[in-house]
Amino acid sequence: DSGAKYVLTHENINVPETFSGEIVKIDDLALTENPRTNLEEINESTDLAYLIYTSGTTGKPKGVMVEHKSVSNFCLMGETFGISSGSRVLQFASFSFDVSVGEIFSALLSGATLYLGKKELFLSGDKFTKWLKDQAITTAFFPPSVLKVTPYEELPDLKTIIAMGEACTSDIVKVWGKERTFINGYGPTEATIGSTAGVCTPDMEKPSIGTPNSNERIYIVNDNLNLQPIGIPGELCIGGEGLARGYWNLPELTKEKFVRNPFIPGEKMYRTGDLARWLPDGSIDYVGRIDDQINIRGYRIEPSEIEHCLLEYPNVKEAVVVIQTDYLCAYVIVDDGYTMNDLRKYLKQSLPHYMVPAHIIEMEKMPLTSNGKLDRKALPLPEIQSVEEYVAP
Repeated sequence: DSGAKYVLTHENINVPETFSGEIVKIDDLALTENPRTNLEEINESTDLAYLIYTSGTTGKPKGVMVEHKSVSNFCLMGETFGISSGSRVLQFASFSFDVSVGEIFSALLSGATLYLGKKELFLSGDKFTKWLKDQAITTAFFPPSVLKVTPYEELPDLKTIIAMGEACTSDIVKVWGKERTFINGYGPTEATIGSTAGVCTPDMEKPSIGTPNSNERIYIVNDNLNLQPIGIPGELCIGGEGLARGYWNLPELTKEKFVRNPFIPGEKMYRTGDLARWLPDGSIDYVGRIDDQINIRGYRIEPSEIEHCLLEYPNVKEAVVVIQTDYLCAYVIVDDGYTMNDLRKYLKQSLPHYMVPAHIIEMEKMPLTSNGKLDRKALPLPEIQSVEEYVAP
């Protein structure tokens, strides 16, 4: 799809036979024989820096074209993230995930040290936290799903955690936000890594996604692209320097998502498909995906509201709510000392009847994608249970 002319790889990695371009194996390159002077500067700020594929919510990969100025603009956030010449920054994200671009360049352009490791180490629990301690890592970007399953350790050198990639919950901030700066970041690939950031504290009821980053503009609009008042949910749209050029070879989709900015003539804005609302203090509350809204028997339901309610129950450590076979289904990780009846009773007291999941499934751990995000497609289907007593309609 990309039309790439070169593949850069290693000796022990097989390249698909369908690739007709040139294969460059790094192991064979005589790198030491090349001149060590700086390369000639030939790029303009509006040239492409990279093409990165994102499946988004459709599941079909699409190439996002990101320009140099957009990457440079995100790196202005280095100071906010506490990254300076003495920092030790963890390279956690896969290279196929755009957060890795933020980790690499925010570190190297600040003169910080970038620490790489293997995926097996990052998901090894206690071994990983010991490694973080031994390397004295000061700054780390994490998907919230990974923080949930990583055993807590004091880690006195870890001064800043930036949670990105998916919604962050208050229980994560309560554990990992003690005695350090905890930043909740938000931003789609189409707006270059991150568009908003907010400092979260353990006493917050729900972490916000903060305020717009440098040179970014956030609009929360209704179906007619008119601005929503404070407190009223609407679609979150992004303008400013972080905006990507569009989708590679998908002019119709680019036109649909990168629309004319009605508030600034001559500029574009990206329609994220995310629901959010302005809070009275000027920060933004992330509500969920517009296409995650569920219509059941005439009721419009936000799964994130049910998840928030589940997480307020003392024994629930993690909760995910999806629709499975036309029913609301909750997946929970719980501590000992609770019964399903207690949890269901609690939900009935806290939620209207149509928002109480038909199935609540206990999980040992939530399935994750290779990027450390929750893999909703891998959640098991519920077993349909027969009712004890049939009552005729």
